[in-house]
Amino acid sequence: MDIYKKFSIRAPESTFEAAEAFASVSGISRNAAIGILLKLGIQHLHQFNAQTARFERIEARLMAMQKSNYKALVYLSTATALDPMRQDRAEASALKNVSEIFSAEGL
Repeated sequence: MDIYKKFSIRAPESTFEAAEAFASVSGISRNAAIGILLKLGIQHLHQFNAQTARFERIEARLMAMQKSNYKALVYLSTATALDPMRQDRAEASALKNVSEIFSAEGL
C-alpha cells in the first residue's frame, strides 16, 4: 500500500518530489523516506509543543512578577516616611522580582 494513501498525506507535489529525491540519494524506498520524514515532522511538532508550553510557563511567571511589582509600586508611591521598614521590604521585593525575570529560564 502506498504510504501517501495509508496516512492520507496531502502536500504539494514538490514535497513528494523532494521525498523521492531523498529516497533515491539515500538508497531507500520511497515509503521508507516518507516514513522518516513523517517521524521527523512529528518529532518537530513535539519539540514545538514543548517549547510553547515552556513559553507559557515563563509568561505566567512574568505576569505574576509584574503583578507583584505593580503592588510594590503602588505601595511605594503611597508610603509615607513613617514606615521606612515596609518601604525597604517592598523595594527589595521589587528588585528580587526584576532579577528573577532576567535570570530565570535562560533569559
